[in-house]
Amino acid sequence: MFLLRSICKKNYHRCLSTLASKKSALVFPGQGAQYIGMAKDLYIEYNVAKDLIDEAEEILDFNLKSIMFDGPLQLLTLTENTQPAILCHSIAVLRVLETEYGINVSDFNCALGHSLGEYFSDAVKLVRLRGKSMQESIVEGETCMRALVIDGDHLEDIANLINEIKNDLPEGEVAEIANINSRRQIVLSGTNTGVSYVNSIINTRGFAGRAVGLPVSAPFHCSLMRAAQLKMRPLLEKTNFNSPIIPVISNVTAKPYSKNPSEIRDLLCQQITKTVQWQKSVSDGVKNGIEDWVVCGPSQVLSNLLKREHPKGNILSISSYKDLELIKKLN
Repeated sequence: MFLLRSICKKNYHRCLSTLASKKSALVFPGQGAQYIGMAKDLYIEYNVAKDLIDEAEEILDFNLKSIMFDGPLQLLTLTENTQPAILCHSIAVLRVLETEYGINVSDFNCALGHSLGEYFSDAVKLVRLRGKSMQESIVEGETCMRALVIDGDHLEDIANLINEIKNDLPEGEVAEIANINSRRQIVLSGTNTGVSYVNSIINTRGFAGRAVGLPVSAPFHCSLMRAAQLKMRPLLEKTNFNSPIIPVISNVTAKPYSKNPSEIRDLLCQQITKTVQWQKSVSDGVKNGIEDWVVCGPSQVLSNLLKREHPKGNILSISSYKDLELIKKLN
């Protein structure tokens, strides 16, 4: 059984942990984690990462790695490019862990993906089509996604408030909860006017403070994505799904998928417009004994969220060649 070390914020090492004695989860990030230069070091240093990204380019028939490595950011942020880029980065990390460290997916007790991260198998073509469908769903008007920092224990208050006022929005304006990331953070998705209006009322009630716009090109996980949902349903119906090797937690239900392929397709389709239940997924994992969380993919966004929500957990974020070399040295 392989060894993992938790990475401390300051000195990059803490206690030794083994997946033989502790429950562990494999975690994959979603949109917002992208950055210029993502996975370039992995592509250079590891043949398995190079082969995977080159294969994705061949499947998609466009120069994905040029966008990942060199940008520009505006092009990378287009969801039809962001989604396959993040998927490739995440799976490249996983492939390196498998080939260089002997890590197997079956060593983990469960897997979680945040939004896009839920598509963590060989699905780059499907993810590209998902991104294009989402981008094409927005035909007019200004849209946004905005993360809100919740003040105090007001998660349920905010959800109830949005249900109360959503019918008061002017025709065509939308503001819905796209992500419940933690007890202290949610993401609103919809039209600029709708989100600003709801945000202002939440602030007036004293339920939330700072709000930050997210670097995305469409308002994901809200009713504005219904057109994308309709486009994706027949594509998902044509896709063969194998039974999960380990339990995979659904964003929609925060529960493991069954082994029924039709349920997997249905929930992945629902996920396009439904709220991502990340907070419940993580809290249920903690209740079920998950202590080690291994985050595979770009940036530290998701691992930092896990650290704030679950400070006693062992959270290992693996994004770069540097991260992988640190693990090698510590072992």
